[in-house]
Amino acid sequence: MKKQKLTEVDILIINFVAEQDAVRLDTLVKYLQIKSKVVEIRNLRRTINKLESLGFVRKDALLARSPYIVSSRPEAMRFAKLPSRKGAKPFYPQFSTIHHPVAVARVRLEYEQHSDAVWLCERRLRSEFGEYHLADGMVIYRNQRFLIEVDRTQKEKDRFKKIASINASLPNIDSVHYWTTTHLYPFVQNQIKQIEVNLTKKIQVYVLPEEVNI
Repeated sequence: MKKQKLTEVDILIINFVAEQDAVRLDTLVKYLQIKSKVVEIRNLRRTINKLESLGFVRKDALLARSPYIVSSRPEAMRFAKLPSRKGAKPFYPQFSTIHHPVAVARVRLEYEQHSDAVWLCERRLRSEFGEYHLADGMVIYRNQRFLIEVDRTQKEKDRFKKIASINASLPNIDSVHYWTTTHLYPFVQNQIKQIEVNLTKKIQVYVLPEEVNI
């Protein structure tokens, strides 16, 4: 059987999905537009079907009244040359866990719409920050480095403040951006006000984009 050649769009999709674990189809459309690759939805579905048949991704309808989810498979991780932890299980999409990665993927676009912004996914941060608590991503933009955290569920107060303090005190980090739901926004703001003032100044809080603000 002749091996299928991957197109530039194929490669963009594989790398994006591998780095984020799972993305909504509408997020994938926006991502390709940012990369100046406008693809009709019919053709994009065909591309996803092809990549699924090649073992790179899978697609699932997990969220009611939402576009289907495209998630990574081990072959995509290998293709993207992403570091893996020993003994770590491959990502498997489930309703109970899918909201977080699709929210992170959508937040990523808020930064990558700026052409000179560079996104580093959680897995690529391990070599610099170790294993204690990895942020959901980091953005390098105009010589500044922003740690990105997406919080959709309420953490225990002391744990939240400890993680926020550690993130804000990391060397070579200019700012920490927290993205959260409209419901949790007051809680996050209140907890950040209770950490050291010099660290609080380095933290900004944003409301998640509408389609993942759930």
